[in-house]
Amino acid sequence: MLFYPCTWSYTLNYMGLRSDDQPLGSYRIAELMDRDLSRPIEELVKVNNADPDTVFTELTEYIATDRIKAEYERLFSLMAAAPKSPDESVGVWIAGFFGSGKSSFAKILAYVLANREVRGATASSLFLKQVESKRVDESVGFLNRAVPYEIFMLDVHADIRVETKGEPIVEVMYRVLRRDLDYSEDYDISELEIELEKEDKLAAFQDLCRAEYRDEWRKVRQGGQKFARSSALLHRLDPRTYASTDTWLNMVKARPATKLSVGDLVERLFDLCEIRRPGKAFAFVVDDIVQHVELDGERLENLCAVVEQLGKVSIERLKAGKIPGPAWIIATAEETLDEAYNLLAVSRIGLPKLQDRFKHQIDLSDAGIREVATRRVLRKKESQESVLRKLFRERGASLMQNVKLEQCSRRTEFDEDQFVRFYPYLPLLIDLSIDIVAGIRLHPNAPTHLGGNRTIVKQCFEMLVSDRTRLAGQPVGALVSIDKIYELLERNLPLAKQKDIRDIRERFDGDKDYPGMAARVAKAICLMEFAKADLPPTTENIAALLIQRVTEAPPVLAVAAILHHMRDAHFARWTKDGWQLYDLGELGRVAAALEGLKNAVGTVNPRLPGWHNDLIQLFKKTLARALTWYTRPLQEFNTSVSRSLEKTVWAIDHLSTNTVAPDHLSTNMVALERLSMDMVALEGRLARLEKRNATLAESMQEQLELLHEQVKALVSSHKTANLEAPAGRMEADGDMRAYENSRFYIDTGLGNQRTLYIIGLFGTGRRYINELMLHNIGERAKYFRDTIRFHPGPTPMIYSGHATMRHVSRAQELPAVMRRILEAVGSGFANLIFVYRHPLDSLLTNWIWWRTYIRDNRSIFGISQVYKNSDDLCADLEENFFDFNAFAEGDPDFFTGIPGPRFLSFAEFVEETELHLQSAALKLRLEDFMIDPSKEFFKIAEVMSVDLDLSRICVAPPTTKPYGYLAVKDKVPRFRNFIDGLNAQTKRRIEKIGYHLM
Repeated sequence: MLFYPCTWSYTLNYMGLRSDDQPLGSYRIAELMDRDLSRPIEELVKVNNADPDTVFTELTEYIATDRIKAEYERLFSLMAAAPKSPDESVGVWIAGFFGSGKSSFAKILAYVLANREVRGATASSLFLKQVESKRVDESVGFLNRAVPYEIFMLDVHADIRVETKGEPIVEVMYRVLRRDLDYSEDYDISELEIELEKEDKLAAFQDLCRAEYRDEWRKVRQGGQKFARSSALLHRLDPRTYASTDTWLNMVKARPATKLSVGDLVERLFDLCEIRRPGKAFAFVVDDIVQHVELDGERLENLCAVVEQLGKVSIERLKAGKIPGPAWIIATAEETLDEAYNLLAVSRIGLPKLQDRFKHQIDLSDAGIREVATRRVLRKKESQESVLRKLFRERGASLMQNVKLEQCSRRTEFDEDQFVRFYPYLPLLIDLSIDIVAGIRLHPNAPTHLGGNRTIVKQCFEMLVSDRTRLAGQPVGALVSIDKIYELLERNLPLAKQKDIRDIRERFDGDKDYPGMAARVAKAICLMEFAKADLPPTTENIAALLIQRVTEAPPVLAVAAILHHMRDAHFARWTKDGWQLYDLGELGRVAAALEGLKNAVGTVNPRLPGWHNDLIQLFKKTLARALTWYTRPLQEFNTSVSRSLEKTVWAIDHLSTNTVAPDHLSTNMVALERLSMDMVALEGRLARLEKRNATLAESMQEQLELLHEQVKALVSSHKTANLEAPAGRMEADGDMRAYENSRFYIDTGLGNQRTLYIIGLFGTGRRYINELMLHNIGERAKYFRDTIRFHPGPTPMIYSGHATMRHVSRAQELPAVMRRILEAVGSGFANLIFVYRHPLDSLLTNWIWWRTYIRDNRSIFGISQVYKNSDDLCADLEENFFDFNAFAEGDPDFFTGIPGPRFLSFAEFVEETELHLQSAALKLRLEDFMIDPSKEFFKIAEVMSVDLDLSRICVAPPTTKPYGYLAVKDKVPRFRNFIDGLNAQTKRRIEKIGYHLM
């Protein structure tokens, strides 16, 4: 929330005593605004967010433009007429670009159809006040009276599980319907509930559950023992049918997997609604449907089949008097139906059939999102409009001249009313912001999980109140410029782009003639590249978009001077399309295009069918085969070039990523120090070995030169990055003594020794194993390194670190690193030990570690450094459970402010553990060290083939308590619910790796 100085003039203005004759500089933009800026605006409307306050705000602040009002009139009229003249076309397709309001349109449509109560008022009454349409009023009134609806909201991102991405849409709909009608989401449990309900035994079954387990059935059916308990309850309820406590359980296990047809599942939708919502019709809202069917024609066919079947069954049941109105499926997408069809490129279903299923199409791309932004956020007080009108009359003509763009079709002119409505934006900047966000979303290197401020409504609000812009506190006359838009969109940009801007700012912002201008110019060029092609980033256009005040002339000379400096320093270049920042992405696109050109060598172009063309094709194919001796070397050469270019792109991109993220920079700095130490050790070792073996000395010299080159590269990388490494150190930095004693050793008498890798996921107790190694393996400890490196053959080295097998994760080596380790193991050069513990213990440890690291900028070695006892931990978890849940789900927003990839979600962590256990030669459970640490340590010694001095061995158990999550589970109900709610696949994996969810 912003707090503005309550000056005397500010107070007079709110009392209505301020004169329009006051100088403009004495007014602040906040004084002009009608909106209460302390009330935040949500960026996205989520159809399945039923929070009463959120829904109330969405309904009461809804802006129905003329276009939106017309679409509601058409759609509600159609739905009101449908019961008397039913049609099989029950599909509605709502299209619009990101931020156009399509999800809001669909959600409000659903709430009005269901006429749900929201904070003491009906959704319809709140909506009708905003729309003010007699036609909508009549249609909605009829539907609410005569055709009551039950609505099921389906958000593709939230309701389609990660492990079942291939799940047909009808099965997702059936699961969501069961959930909303208070059946179990588990198919087998819900089948049991439906069967008992038909026999009027469900209530008795639930009473028995309450008496037997002292808990409600709704909770029991979500737990890990739901099948066993259900089976036991059935035995108690009906011992004649279920002879023992595991009879039903065995029946479920023996039941063959059956897949119901679309027709069967649609019939069940109607049947269950008739049981639980008698007298009601129903409709589904499926938000972002293309995300589900993308690149899969079978899923699109399934969707069409569902719509077709819903239409047919609706007509049958309407005629039979079983339902008051047809069932609808309302889908939203960024693409129109035609665009979606072209994107999917399916062949088994034609566009006419798709259009027939979704006969009712709404495109909100031109529905007036600019008007929504101005009316909801930028609306001015009527008493203050005269201030802006006076400003326009005095400066409007010169301002329009100053912001005029060259070689561009974008409209830069505006009248007095437009100036008042859009201020502090200019109309041009609203449209440009929408285009920039669309371009960012299409960029191949944009972050997977984008940051905020992507919708123009949210951006307008943040432009006024954000700490990075604070335009509300600026004097009247200040304007939104393109570099201010960058400030709000920076988190959405590719990391390499963000780094480019930081480098330019560090390099040029101290310019004595134009301080601070270089970063503004770079930000303008960066965003202009994401806009449509009709905005060339020329010097004049950049200057026009950087105007910050109504009275300001475009800074053409300053922009030209800065661009000249940036060009000389190879940060920017002039092309036929205008100024551009140097972009590694262009190299990547060239490499991608090369693959297609390579495959085209020696191929025959297709021709239309017909005997004449068939003869020509036969001749061309014969000739192509005859020239194979000529084209084969070309293909091999092109393949080699393509592979080399791919490797080059990967290497440069990897280097760029490493220099962007502080985590990687910290790693580079540690590696730099270690390499320097290695060089010192190598030089000394080389001097001693020269007398013994000239050949070995030559080899050592080559390694020394290689290390010198690596040091130079890392130093160069460090100078380029200009970032500060985090003050805190991660667990991956390891034991300090191991770091201080790190040296590079080479021994020609290796015998049968193999390089040993000790791998553990973050938070599994690997550091404890490191301590044991350093204290108990004698001379071999000098070869220990708390890092990961590779060698072309066997060595006595011992490397320890974090690495993943499949998922990229913060603070853990990439899957490519593990692949190289496994290759070394497979070649017989190395051994692999994997350390693990109960995943739920690791989850709690990791949440606390990362939370402390982010919040306090410090590293910890154990939970005891943060909490005195488990009660303190439980209290903190209960208070901050949403923060914990975000971490467990792998939400990237948990790491806001720390560049780099996110950490593993809990499901991914469990999956990684399972994958590691399939590959390691020796698996070490941390809990086993708590029982008999000596026995477990001797397993390590056996793998290493190391002779131990038994008199000096001191193997203490770890200080951490095993299965600590159980105490937390007993004291924190929401943590217990989290465990019970884990998906079936994650639970199976936990059991497979040897643990139970007790």
